[in-house]
Amino acid sequence: TEDLNNVLNLKADKATTLAGYNITDAYTKTEADEVHTKMLNDFRDGVLNDLLSKKADKATTLGGYEIKDAYNKIEIDSFLNLKFDKEDFNRGKILEALGVDVMIEYPLDQEGADMSPEDFVREVICKKIGAKYLAVGHDFTFGKKAAGTPTLLEKMSINCGYAVDIFEKIEIDKLEVSSTLVRSYLREGKIQEANKLLGMNYYVKGVVEKGKQLGRTIGFPTANVIPEEVKLLPRNGVYATKTTILDGAYAGRVYKGMTNIGVRPTVGNQTQKWVETNFFDCDDDLYGAAIKTEFYAFTRPETNLGSVEALKNRLTLDKKQIEDMKY
Repeated sequence: TEDLNNVLNLKADKATTLAGYNITDAYTKTEADEVHTKMLNDFRDGVLNDLLSKKADKATTLGGYEIKDAYNKIEIDSFLNLKFDKEDFNRGKILEALGVDVMIEYPLDQEGADMSPEDFVREVICKKIGAKYLAVGHDFTFGKKAAGTPTLLEKMSINCGYAVDIFEKIEIDKLEVSSTLVRSYLREGKIQEANKLLGMNYYVKGVVEKGKQLGRTIGFPTANVIPEEVKLLPRNGVYATKTTILDGAYAGRVYKGMTNIGVRPTVGNQTQKWVETNFFDCDDDLYGAAIKTEFYAFTRPETNLGSVEALKNRLTLDKKQIEDMKY
């Protein structure tokens, strides 16, 4: 049962047996503030047949089949050209930390959009994946025109041979936790509210790029990161942050600092957004290093201050304000 041990907290007194494994049968006993969603796929002999092409040099064995364990994008050619990507934003890493061994993302192409919910269950969930257990939210939809529902999954479970758990919405401070609300908070700069719903600190990861080095000339050198285009950034402005150096000579070091997200209006307005962090008490040369910057509080919006001298004075005030904050 190694492939299941790290996926579920086995706290429930009542359990059911699925395909030879004991599966916890009481989702209400899972602590919501520790884990928002627990996902499980039971991969046993025969389930992954013709599913994965064996391209990765490093692999682990799960249910008798080799599962890729490489950290680059790997094509799963034998299963509808899906891609397995452990670096996919936060999602892949979070699921991996929860004990999920394999993540498969189904492409939303025209063929998938036109597939009826019933066909998706039969052809993909049952035949292709061979799922034995499904965990979905109460408002989960799938298939053509989003006609598939948890009720349909339950109805088809008997003939298809899988079990279903339907999770109710998680509420924090009487608000339903949803990606829509998190995105709204981020766009408004409400980083503390977003972090509370996420159950972790929002962060940006990237490699430190060499910019114009204007900050260095006024006493505020910055580590500059150009985020991926798909990354949803918070409102433009200044934030209290902590940054972890992920590789290189200074790997593991953590620095408190202030981060500006925006287009640098005072020193030449641009269309490219930058994530620029000034570290407190740091003289390390970080060019080319990978960093992870976690956001704790929004302090002010990005503003065209009119001159470099005015910018320097404003940054001095920003630094003092953030240094006095406890986070």
